[in-house]
Amino acid sequence: MLVQNNCIIARANIKEVHPNGTAEIGYRFGRNVTGKGIGSRCVTHLVNTGINLVLNQLSAVVLNNNPASSA
Repeated sequence: MLVQNNCIIARANIKEVHPNGTAEIGYRFGRNVTGKGIGSRCVTHLVNTGINLVLNQLSAVVLNNNPASSA
């Protein structure tokens, strides 16, 4: 979680970890913090965490109405 002024502005997690070393990542941000690089920083942190957990593949499901996450 990312907290600013005692408010949660973002969350990111690794979920659906499978024995074969694959997992899903998820993240969600407040509308008022989009476009500030927070998503990129969170995904980088999740990838580094996945490497530390010896995961070999991470994937994310992107909503159709979220072109920034599809880039």
